[in-house]
Amino acid sequence: LDSSVWPVCTSLFVFFMVLSLVYFFKFGFFWFFIFSLLLFFFVLFFWFYALDNECLFGIFPSLTYFFFRIGFILFIISEILFFGGFFWCFFSNCWVFNYYFDSWPPFGFNLLVVDMFGYPLLNTVLLLSSGLSLTVVHYFILIRDYSYVLKTCQVNRLTSLCIPRSKVLWFEDTDFSFISYGYFVTIFFGFLFLSFQLYEYIHSYFSINSTVYGSIFFILTGFHGFHVFLGLIMLLFSYFRYYNFSYSSNDHVGFECAAWYWHFVDVVWLFLYIFVYWYGS
Repeated sequence: LDSSVWPVCTSLFVFFMVLSLVYFFKFGFFWFFIFSLLLFFFVLFFWFYALDNECLFGIFPSLTYFFFRIGFILFIISEILFFGGFFWCFFSNCWVFNYYFDSWPPFGFNLLVVDMFGYPLLNTVLLLSSGLSLTVVHYFILIRDYSYVLKTCQVNRLTSLCIPRSKVLWFEDTDFSFISYGYFVTIFFGFLFLSFQLYEYIHSYFSINSTVYGSIFFILTGFHGFHVFLGLIMLLFSYFRYYNFSYSSNDHVGFECAAWYWHFVDVVWLFLYIFVYWYGS
């Protein structure tokens, strides 16, 4: 397995993205952050593309898949610690007596907080439903063996050819339809979640500068929304690989990682809904 420059480039652009975000909060210059964000997704696309080619051409041994899973689990653990720091800040201000705020939410915010039975509840239903549909996709991938199609696809990709979908016997299969519909429902609900979250931000009566309450609220929900968007990119790439016959019941590590990440953002949202929208209001 050859060395890859994409992990280093991704880490570098993550650093620039965070630096540009701090610069935006400090000086209000927004375009530097947008530029860094676009470069980050650009590098991420090429990294995923390189992984797809290496996997499809049979370069990865079984031990590599094992370390892929371990590495992604460690990545999710680091994300848990990332959100844990902001939740710590939330509980520190919510439970510990503050000289400036004698209540939580701070005085005057009781009528400004977001209604937990409005868009937040709808978003909760959307994310949980998307997690359920993704589980259905995983189930139908596991119960069918597409290894023959996968091997045939590898040969065709090496010769820059594509398998005619009409010649694949299971193209009209019920399982294939369930998997495609499951992907569509999951991705559609994810984008619908982001749309409602953006609508909530636009019509909010407070901002990120509205005391520590507004800062914690927008940082927690904003970073979660960014992770949902990352999860959608992973799911779209996963569907692209599935559509091109790059998965089998025994070889779908990319889908597993995307599913783990999506379930992770589901759990984080549940904590946000319970503690920030319900208990914190």
